Amino acid sequence: MFITRKGHTVLGVDAAQTAIKQMLKLAVLENLNVNGVFAGIIDFDVDDVYDVVLIDRLLHILQRDKIRKAVLEKYSSIVCCDGYYWIVDTLKNHTLICNYFKSLKQD
Repeated sequence: MFITRKGHTVLGVDAAQTAIKQMLKLAVLENLNVNGVFAGIIDFDVDDVYDVVLIDRLLHILQRDKIRKAVLEKYSSIVCCDGYYWIVDTLKNHTLICNYFKSLKQD
């Protein structure tokens, strides 16, 4: 909600219907430009490029590193060339996340 309060359009994707409903209710109350999609991070079809992609406390609930890496790959590919990719997660995934981005620099 912070991002949309700064004047940006936001697309929120969450597998929890309650989270999407709460976000949209708050957006209506504050007259904010927010769209919400009820979908899982793995199954959501991304068809656009974004200035900012935020993955917030999600990777640690995925069961395997292979799936975590697939999510990192999928969503890093939709950030525009001068955009930002923010990841908030537990320390247990720090090495995986860092190694993923280090591998991009080597390519």
